[in-house]
Amino acid sequence: MQEFDLEFYRANANAKLLSFFEYLYIKLGLKEDEKFLKEYFEIVNENDLIESLNYYIVKNHVTAQITADNYISFITTFYEELYEKYGVTNEIFLNLEMKKRLLKRTKGITTSLRKTESKDVASDEQYETLRIGLKDTMSHFEYEDIRQELTDYNNKSIKNTEQYYSLLSVITVNIVLEYAIKQISIARLLFSALNLGEKYIKINGYKLPLNDDMVRLFNLYLPIRSFVLQTFSENSEWLFVTAEGQSCLRPTKGGKGQINYDTFFKIVGDYTEGKKSLTPFANKRIIEMIRAGVDISTISELTEKPANTIAKLDDVSREQRQKEEALLKFLKEDKNNFKIRRKGYIDCPYCGNSYEAVSENWLLVQFVKNGKLYLACKECQGKYE
Repeated sequence: MQEFDLEFYRANANAKLLSFFEYLYIKLGLKEDEKFLKEYFEIVNENDLIESLNYYIVKNHVTAQITADNYISFITTFYEELYEKYGVTNEIFLNLEMKKRLLKRTKGITTSLRKTESKDVASDEQYETLRIGLKDTMSHFEYEDIRQELTDYNNKSIKNTEQYYSLLSVITVNIVLEYAIKQISIARLLFSALNLGEKYIKINGYKLPLNDDMVRLFNLYLPIRSFVLQTFSENSEWLFVTAEGQSCLRPTKGGKGQINYDTFFKIVGDYTEGKKSLTPFANKRIIEMIRAGVDISTISELTEKPANTIAKLDDVSREQRQKEEALLKFLKEDKNNFKIRRKGYIDCPYCGNSYEAVSENWLLVQFVKNGKLYLACKECQGKYE
């Protein structure tokens, strides 16, 4: 059997598995730096899995049935892998009747969500797929490889610059996902808008902070941009340039320019079934801004979307909040209040701590009020009665 390493799974997991791991850490009362043993997966029971589904729905603002259904599918596949690779056995996933009962209960929860989501707003599944795709693509960028590709392109030994435009599009897509900026506005950004020293980019009058991924990407992109301009003896005020050092906007009769989506947002088509528009993803980010309390006027100024469009998205946001509040009411829990029940362990009825069900851990206590004998752990001895 292979040696189990949760960190390997964390580094390569999607949002569903990451949510499951996070939930288990909370339930087991483990600190972030504590080692997670594979045996912990064996003590997860049906109620824990149901609660983990609710945790995922609330934490990730899930509103679509298919996204919630896929959570259980991913967990099931994960447990199958645990069994095959590491010998982890959990009866729920090995016993057909127990598995059917679990799925019946999960279906009762997921059917309360919407069957479909608005086409104007990216679904949870689409958003998650694109995010994972960006992360995976980012991990393969190497400065020397991209520079060599551009050199070969300049020498006409190759016809396309796949890596360069992948890098360019990962940055531009991240800007949309982070700030919901109009796509054409990103193409019009000037080099002076970026302040990498202070880690912000100025767009539509707002200084927007750059996260660690964006800083890393720009630190890779800027030297390559300089190389492109030097190679083609170009000077450019544009932040983003083509592999020939030109503007990423095609000239149009009106003078506003048109984006070449096949280059500027190349990466989108790889993870969104060939679609190039990022508007549904920008709308999803706008909803997140609304939920965070950003006012409609500010969002409108930043994203250049009309206030009435933002107001419509606000309606969608309210509907989501209502669903989440209903789920939270259903959960009726503070996620840190209780731990996973382990076989052979019982919870003390007075302090709530779990101890192995052996005689040396427990004693009988008697209270004056009724004279009855009660079971309590030796640690608290019923003093929290």
